[in-house]
Amino acid sequence: MPRKTVTTPAVKVKPNLEFRIQQLRLEKIIYSLEAILVILVVFMALMFYPVLYQFLPNIPANLPLVLLAIGVGFSLFVLIGNILRMLKISKLEKELG
Repeated sequence: MPRKTVTTPAVKVKPNLEFRIQQLRLEKIIYSLEAILVILVVFMALMFYPVLYQFLPNIPANLPLVLLAIGVGFSLFVLIGNILRMLKISKLEKELG
């Protein structure tokens, strides 16, 4: 009995590429929103640090620097990740093209 060979038509490949492009775009948006949220939380924490320090004197003195490093570090992580996603999107769009 001969084996059946399965061939995928070229039409099926394009929706898959379109789906991957859409998913990458959504990931870019989600990561950007997360970075904005992290920066806002860090900003709020830095703004209320003097008040918290009055009530909780055991808070480390270098906490503002740590919070700032977290905000900047995550923003750089998101920036680099979104640039890589953008490059992948342009590559997939050329394949789709």
